Amino acid sequence: MRRVVVTGVGPVTAAGMGPAFWDNLLTGRSFVTHNPLFTPAPGQATAVASVNLEEVIAVARRAPQGADIEHRLRKLKGREPSPLPNRTVYLALAAAQLALEDSGLREQELEARRGDIGVILGNTLGDAASLFEGKASTMYAALNPAHGPAGAICMAHGFRGPTQGVAAACASGNIALINAVDKIRLGESPVMLAGATSAFIHDNTFWESFNRLGVLANRDEEPALLYRAFDEDRDGFVLGEGAALLVLEELEHARARKARIYAELLSYSQRMFPTRMMVDVDEQGYAFIIEEVLRRTGRNPRDLGGSTLYLNLHGTGTKQGDKTELNAIRRVFDDSQLGTAVFASSTKPCLGHTQEASAAIESVICALSLYRGEIPGTPNLRKPIHPGAFLLQEARKVDYELAANLAAGFTGYYAALLFAKYAQ
Repeated sequence: MRRVVVTGVGPVTAAGMGPAFWDNLLTGRSFVTHNPLFTPAPGQATAVASVNLEEVIAVARRAPQGADIEHRLRKLKGREPSPLPNRTVYLALAAAQLALEDSGLREQELEARRGDIGVILGNTLGDAASLFEGKASTMYAALNPAHGPAGAICMAHGFRGPTQGVAAACASGNIALINAVDKIRLGESPVMLAGATSAFIHDNTFWESFNRLGVLANRDEEPALLYRAFDEDRDGFVLGEGAALLVLEELEHARARKARIYAELLSYSQRMFPTRMMVDVDEQGYAFIIEEVLRRTGRNPRDLGGSTLYLNLHGTGTKQGDKTELNAIRRVFDDSQLGTAVFASSTKPCLGHTQEASAAIESVICALSLYRGEIPGTPNLRKPIHPGAFLLQEARKVDYELAANLAAGFTGYYAALLFAKYAQ
């Protein structure tokens, strides 16, 4: 079976873009702020984790046809040139550009592979402002829904390989990566771009719908302290926006061009465990994907054979969600493994819960963590709900072998990816 490796990453988050992202993540601080995009209504949550759109646009314009895409989309809208309001597409274009630059793929190599390279990108509804501010247009129908961002990246780079949009709530990014892995293993393409984008922070339907679900942290406290995943005082998450794409390559293709390899993507698990309530986390479903992603590599979860495993947890910061997630982990592993062979953290408090984009960003974190030998901590974790060293409060240098990214999406989507430190 063809082996798949990660050779490029493109994170675009409130905690920074490109190389700055990792450095900021390791500080252990939260980049949540007071909402700079609009003034929430009385009773609504006031904190958010938003990106610097001007910086994002500047990166997106570095794509070979980035400026041309802007021109054509503005023409469709019948507007004079001005920055497009579509944050979702800009985030995706910037993430793709950063990932390609980071991969070291030279222009002549890209040119030779444009007919093979595809893009699989998670997104659900597109740009909230376009949808709810009465800005519906030809551009919205053509580009804004879930299929649009992947298409925009292909337009910007001339890619003609297998491409699709994926809509699976917060598991979208992992499922996009799973589909891309399959394309490489089946021999359809030696190089794929995969990940997700999300930008639905808005003062209308989306914001209020999450507010009514009761899942947003809304204490009278400094914004950066609000998101407390796996803490006794947790009361929900803070919405964020962002994107991440990863360059996945067939191992021999990467070796032939002497590419830097961050990690190998060993296995995956994806299942549906429908929930009684839309926002519930199903303990059985969560435990299933953890166990399956390990067993598919021949590993017994209760005996990792001397390997150390890092779990990047979903970590919504809700009372029931975090408790259920921890219960599922204790079903899979012996208590004696937690804090000795198995460590975990939740990185969402650093950059907000970016919904569809969250799993893709966390896959970047897993790959970088393995490559650099350092596991990020959990911002704002002061009173862990599990005792001992299992839940990391601060970043820790660990020369370890395995990292699993765990994602759960509304209505019951579950997806796990298992990354390994690359070995010849």
